[in-house]
Amino acid sequence: MLATGFGEQSAVQTIEAAKIDESKGRVSVACVNSPTSTTLSGDEPAIDYIRGICAAEGVFARKLKVETAYHSHHMEKVAKSYSSSLADIKPQKMRDGVQFVSSVTGTTKSSGFGAEYWTQNLVSQVRICPR
Repeated sequence: MLATGFGEQSAVQTIEAAKIDESKGRVSVACVNSPTSTTLSGDEPAIDYIRGICAAEGVFARKLKVETAYHSHHMEKVAKSYSSSLADIKPQKMRDGVQFVSSVTGTTKSSGFGAEYWTQNLVSQVRICPR
């Protein structure tokens, strides 16, 4: 994973322009942190390649010390077992007046926080900063 000083649009454009070949793997925007900060996730050779592009362009980029590329295609390998492990969880109803903005949907939610929701959170892009 790679923390960058790219906004979402710049990150996507950089990934697309890099035309990363199959030998390097895949990389995608895993998290939109703010208008000027994204986290990329994917295969390490592709992450290293994008980090090189950032360095050449003078854009902040720091490789994260993680063992797994969260919010990327790597999570699809564990999604089924993750969902199964959460199957018995019975979400409580939210207290009246409490609003939760989902980092998965970008909308306000008050229910629907079962296994399917949290599995979607695991494999999908996280959006801390709204569009």
